[in-house]
Amino acid sequence: MPITINGTGTISGLSVGGLPDGTVQPADLSTGAPVWDTSGNVTVPGRLQTTLQPAFSAYLTADVALSVGINTITFNAKAFDKANNFNTTNGRFTAPVAGIYLLNVGIAINATTSQLPYISAEINVNGTTRYVGGWSNKMTTVSGYGKANSSFMIQLAAGDFVYAATEAAAATTLSSSAYQSYFNGYLVS
Repeated sequence: MPITINGTGTISGLSVGGLPDGTVQPADLSTGAPVWDTSGNVTVPGRLQTTLQPAFSAYLTADVALSVGINTITFNAKAFDKANNFNTTNGRFTAPVAGIYLLNVGIAINATTSQLPYISAEINVNGTTRYVGGWSNKMTTVSGYGKANSSFMIQLAAGDFVYAATEAAAATTLSSSAYQSYFNGYLVS
């Protein structure tokens, strides 16, 4: 017996023992209906909106002084946080479910910064694993901005936390102007 979902969301065709053998058929809805196959795959016509899909975007509300070496960056404001998993107090995103996440970090140093041999844009997982990338420099003493960006696809377990960091060759200041420094991410699969 096929499983059918009608326009009101009523499901018919289920047995007490679980799913029956055979074909799963879609409901006949005017906008198109999700189609499940026997392998558990779902085909959805049109757009699929997942309202609780973990996704966040954070930024700085004030410039941040950095010292020489590795610095944790506490992004203290959110542009959005769909599933409320980003903490602006400690700048951490905590994965609500296991999966592969795309995480991005961008840092901008202020125009008043002097020469800076290197600066990185990094992601740290659970305070122990560093994903280092986005190396950049500002080799002039003339006033001008510098920028480093990184993107990583990282497999996280439920409860893992991530935060942004940077390694600077000299003391400098991160810019908070117009979202120049940011930390964002979302669950891919």
